[in-house]
Amino acid sequence: MKKNSNNVKRIKRDMVISTIAMAIGLIGIILLFVKEKKWDAVGCSILACNAVIFWCSYDALKKAADEKEEE
Repeated sequence: MKKNSNNVKRIKRDMVISTIAMAIGLIGIILLFVKEKKWDAVGCSILACNAVIFWCSYDALKKAADEKEEE
């Protein structure tokens, strides 16, 4: 049970870090758009990859939380 509890905490921490990274990336993309009037392809690609990482972490969190409830 303790191992599963640690997994849930670790996944939540990873999701917070991913959310902060997405927010910083989005701010950077918007600032670059305002400054240069064009979208940053690299920044958008990184934002998309980070969104996929967040979504996978969310699925893992749901599975870990369900396992924790079953115990």
